[in-house]
Amino acid sequence: MGLAYQARAKPKAAVTPAIAQLAKDLTVNSNTPEDKVRALHQWVAQNIRYLGIYVGAGGFVPHDAQTILDNRYGDCKDHVTLLEALLTTVGIESSTALINSSAARLLPKLPSPEIFDHVITYIPSLDLYLDSTSPFAPMGRLPNGVLDKPVVLAATGQVSRTPPFDIAREHTEARVKMTLTPDGSIQGRSEAQMFGAFEVASRSSQFNYHNKNQAAVVNSLLSRFQETGTGEIQKTEPTNFEKPWKVVSHFELDPVVNVPGPSAMTIPVGLAPGRIKSMEGYVGPVERRFPRSCSSSKHEEWIELSFPKDMKIVRIPKGVNFANGPVQYSSTYELVGNVIMVNRVYEGSRKSSVCDGSEDLIFKAFTQVLRRDIRQQIFFE
Repeated sequence: MGLAYQARAKPKAAVTPAIAQLAKDLTVNSNTPEDKVRALHQWVAQNIRYLGIYVGAGGFVPHDAQTILDNRYGDCKDHVTLLEALLTTVGIESSTALINSSAARLLPKLPSPEIFDHVITYIPSLDLYLDSTSPFAPMGRLPNGVLDKPVVLAATGQVSRTPPFDIAREHTEARVKMTLTPDGSIQGRSEAQMFGAFEVASRSSQFNYHNKNQAAVVNSLLSRFQETGTGEIQKTEPTNFEKPWKVVSHFELDPVVNVPGPSAMTIPVGLAPGRIKSMEGYVGPVERRFPRSCSSSKHEEWIELSFPKDMKIVRIPKGVNFANGPVQYSSTYELVGNVIMVNRVYEGSRKSSVCDGSEDLIFKAFTQVLRRDIRQQIFFE
């Protein structure tokens, strides 16, 4: 099947004078193969709109690379074809990789083209996969939907696999500083960094926020955890890969606790990602008949919650530790003056991206511990 695709698609990647000149211009300051691949991949990803127009065998065969360049649009096959032509110009071999972009992480025993609804690029010399249909994926990062999946390399017919989920790469970090005001409201600042597939998803989300009403975006984010208030997400550059990706926000929450005390409150989220808190809502099926798609990730958050000097904190939450199979979670709480210092860490490190029913039992036990931890309150008077 891979070779059949190659026989029809390879001629479409013919190098024309215009393509050769573009490749030369884009790589004029590139000194290494990695630099050349980065420049060409980024240009295709950010300058060729994703749009499919099918005539005849167009659903299975890409358009000519020159036509794609002229029109500045194409579907996944077209992206891969144009990138292949540009890479050929600078002496770098590549292959189309047939892949499934939805939930399938196994190939069927009986070969079928229906399992492949997407194609990406593979560069043998660098052992590197690229998805140029995502304008928010820097070289070396892939969207969640194409990680740890089987592929058929069209150039050779070989069955291979995209990189696995790795908590060293697929992780997030959030640092949040909040202050409780005398009227019970919260003033806060969040700084979040996302890596790997989470970076790709975050860049995409922030890009979509640019054209939306800021107040509506903030209301939507706060409503995730039944919070209300105002805020602002600092302007980001989702397609700028030259500097580390970071999302910074400022927010003010409407009163979250009745003051003056004595009273008690849980720890708010505000405009922070809230990835750990979002896990408490997961409810697995009563019975699982088939394996499911799963992944590995790590999320860590540091929270500082300051209280007014005239308030006396009488009790803070107790730290929690959970470890069962691939899932580990820990939280610590420390009182420094009138500031509660919180650290929460979740790690889910799995050997496979396909999980069975035993994972449901582990995650059910984890979410029960997590919910109790999230519900813990700070008592003050």
